Amino acid sequence: MSDPNFGVGAINGVLGWQSPDPAFANVSGDRATAIPWFEDDLALNSLELWVNRTLEHAAAAAGYGVTGGLLGLLWRTWETSPQITALARAGWVGGENLTDVEVWDDFCVGNFGADTAQVCVELFLAVDGFATGHKGVYHFFFTFTSLLTYLLTYFCTYVYLGMGPSPDGSRLPRAGQACCGGPMKAANVSRGTQQVPRLAEFEAWQTTVKGKANAERAGRWVSVLQYVQQTVVVANASFALAQTLGGGGGAAPSVAVAKGASPASPASPTMCSMVSAYPSDHDVALVVYSLFSRSPSPSLSLLLLLSSSCVARRARAS
Repeated sequence: MSDPNFGVGAINGVLGWQSPDPAFANVSGDRATAIPWFEDDLALNSLELWVNRTLEHAAAAAGYGVTGGLLGLLWRTWETSPQITALARAGWVGGENLTDVEVWDDFCVGNFGADTAQVCVELFLAVDGFATGHKGVYHFFFTFTSLLTYLLTYFCTYVYLGMGPSPDGSRLPRAGQACCGGPMKAANVSRGTQQVPRLAEFEAWQTTVKGKANAERAGRWVSVLQYVQQTVVVANASFALAQTLGGGGGAAPSVAVAKGASPASPASPTMCSMVSAYPSDHDVALVVYSLFSRSPSPSLSLLLLLSSSCVARRARAS
């Protein structure tokens, strides 16, 4: 750009999973604004924690000479507050010098008190950022700008090589999530995968937090992490339901209509067997209700009715 007053800003590519564009190095720094993503479109039914990534992207922008500013892209505020803090502090103290440990330490002390901060920091570091071994998205795939090349490189990085927003790309589970906060999708998740790291330790830590306000905040964060874990349960249950109805893992509501299965009909022994695989009837009903209240979906409603029917049958049998 020849106009010295013309500002240049760019969001980070691939829904924020790609670091700032190296082309920033060719723009006068005070005209440049980098825009990391605090959360992306594909897990808005859940929780996303990207403190480490936010700091990495802020440091990369600083390395390219970006001094015009940092902007964060987000939809929610409370859920992304750690990232917001990280980006704000990176702008104040310099992204190259700030660490995720420092950000989480301030977060833990400020929200839950100093007494349990050390454990708090260790736990939140375990759920923040990319999953171990995630490859990231590399800029050399995006060298050219033609539409055809862009589509080919997008396919290579996102689809073929498994880079970019994927269910196993972050430390927090994303299985079953749909774009833009839409209804949950059926997903066959193997037992032991897509787990919230150290969830039991989070629950134990919560009981040690002192002070009413601190305890309330700790309880809210732990409940959100429990909710994230249950989204995986619902994704699995929806898949099992579709399998039971003969849909081979497709969308449960359409399968139910095609087979003439009414949600109001008595639950079959097979369906009850499926539901009984989860911790308790109360857990299944609570999980489905909590998700249904946030993201209305026929498949979740159907599962809730089926689980209720199985609860009633079990009660009669006992």
